[in-house]
Amino acid sequence: MKLLRTAGFAIIAVSVAAVLFIASQVSASGKETGEIDTIVKDAFSAHHISSLVATVIQNGKITFQKAYGVDPLFPYAENAPSNPYALGPLSQVLTGAGVLILNDQGKLSLEEPVSTYLPGLPEAWRPITIGQLLTHRSGLPAFPKTAKTFDEAVQEAAKQPLRFKPGSQRGENSADYDMLGQVIEKVTGQKYIFFMEKTVFKQMKFVATGDFSMLLFRFVAPTDTKFNATTSTQGAVTVSQGASASTLTGHGGYGTYDPMAKARMMDLLTRNLPPYSVPSRGLASNMQDVIRIATAIFEPGAVKQFTESNYLALAPGWKGCDTGKDTMLTAAGLGTSGYNINVKLLPSRKVAVILLWRSDKATDNSILDEESQNILESALGIPVSNWVCTGGDEDPDDDQQ
Repeated sequence: MKLLRTAGFAIIAVSVAAVLFIASQVSASGKETGEIDTIVKDAFSAHHISSLVATVIQNGKITFQKAYGVDPLFPYAENAPSNPYALGPLSQVLTGAGVLILNDQGKLSLEEPVSTYLPGLPEAWRPITIGQLLTHRSGLPAFPKTAKTFDEAVQEAAKQPLRFKPGSQRGENSADYDMLGQVIEKVTGQKYIFFMEKTVFKQMKFVATGDFSMLLFRFVAPTDTKFNATTSTQGAVTVSQGASASTLTGHGGYGTYDPMAKARMMDLLTRNLPPYSVPSRGLASNMQDVIRIATAIFEPGAVKQFTESNYLALAPGWKGCDTGKDTMLTAAGLGTSGYNINVKLLPSRKVAVILLWRSDKATDNSILDEESQNILESALGIPVSNWVCTGGDEDPDDDQQ
């Protein structure tokens, strides 16, 4: 499927005017609030959740927002919408906006093969276009989780055949956006995260979005050790593989020393998330910024686009489906170290359900999907369980953690 009017989404995704989240007062009927609160509390025990932030938006305004539990990584910080959570697959929405900005600026073309920018790719991958990566139509095999560098990931994945002929179908795959992150770096000559900060993050006026390893230092301050060797892609304040947890002191302004909490954070920074995967599943944010991402699609003009048959081309990074009544866009799955996300949008209704949480035990990427549908049903006041989207093409490397 050829991409159409991609510039339209880039404008929607990064225009400050598109941000509908203004310090709006949370309002909802007592009955509706109670129903949603009950759904979330029941999920807590059922899914071994330690901390969660939930938001419901109707007609572009917040009608429910509440934080639950305590994140064991931040035991001295009260859970709140301002706390950082891993974005997991929602990272791809932001990376997609960055690619479309470069397309609008004429610095790359969505119709060009990715090999134009990454010449060292395997022969079978060379015809894959930027646009096919953007809409998960590349057919790439999954990158192995054990690969520590992008080149190593390519070498190992190249031993597997393409999952399907490029362009012939759609299949979720984090590798598509890992590849786009490399394209951004080649085109701009900058680290991926620096480019994103100066374009997407700045224009959206984000207050807490970036590489997760950087955001953690809002809660933990390095003092007596200079962290030079880095496993992060962002900035000078980073962490080396060999850094000791005992060198980290202070916690969110509380001045509390907790070696165990620091050790867990150190583990988080180096586990299951190589630097090249930040564009596909390594960004982090808080509820305030996630609301900005979601409500950008509610801007006048966007809704009409999402009623057309090619909405998937207009919403890179989102997983979309036609329910028969509405177009639904979703971003759901695993982040890192127990973090999860489930976002459901109905653009034509200006409705969103956003759940950010951390689980204490292994989960799969369908966790809280039923709960998010039940919240939708409660918020809309109509039975939606028989028509909302479920299942679909899963990311082959987004299994249990």
